[in-house]
Amino acid sequence: MRTPEANAIIDAGFSGKIITRLLEQRGLSVSDIHATFITHEHNDHCSGLKGLSKSKHIAFFANKKTAEAINVKLDRDVGWTFFENECQFYFRDLEITAFSLPHDAADPVGYVFSLKNCREPAQGKICIMTDLGYVPQGLTQYTSDVDCLVIEANHDLQLLEFDPKRPGYIKDRIRGRYGHLSNEAALSFVSKNYSPRWKKIIFVHLSSDCNKPEIIRKMLQKYNFPDNLTFEVADSPVTESYQCQNSTPMAAPTGA
Repeated sequence: MRTPEANAIIDAGFSGKIITRLLEQRGLSVSDIHATFITHEHNDHCSGLKGLSKSKHIAFFANKKTAEAINVKLDRDVGWTFFENECQFYFRDLEITAFSLPHDAADPVGYVFSLKNCREPAQGKICIMTDLGYVPQGLTQYTSDVDCLVIEANHDLQLLEFDPKRPGYIKDRIRGRYGHLSNEAALSFVSKNYSPRWKKIIFVHLSSDCNKPEIIRKMLQKYNFPDNLTFEVADSPVTESYQCQNSTPMAAPTGA
């Protein structure tokens, strides 16, 4: 995520070398990163923390339960900055709220980020929520007044059902209420909870075995969304997001 005053990454699910390479592709280095915001302790979201934490200038944000779960894996503390779920906090020119998500982790969260210098409704505001088995009704308070929604579309139900690599109990975990959103579930949420403030929807965290971007794009054709709402399906590790009025583009690197 790039703002006028901060460069931050959401999760660190790749090795330090891969994160370094991805940053270089965008003209950045680890020394340019000011903060890392962690959603939960699963390896595909925090495995790069060991390498990143060697850079003492980076602030690492997580709630206490997530940090404790990660510390056990790392056998050390990376120097956390804690936040409380559902409470607004700040970092440089960012206003942030983390909100609870239903997933099989210690205390998983999604994030809403907004810029302090973008005061108009739905200007420069992004909601990121991945790794959730379903979307509780109360989450619409975080998704309705943003201009960009980044939402998980993890798997195609049919591809998951017939996937030969995953045993039945893993499939049940993925499909369960504390697993991952299917394409159908993600599109259903977007359709039923459409907000006129939305400018862009980005589908992320696609399973490499049980999903394909073209499946989501084809499914989108069945819905009658307004022409001014654009869609993007992330088939690469890093998702370019949106541009805040009178600011530089913002991006949302994910641990998918």
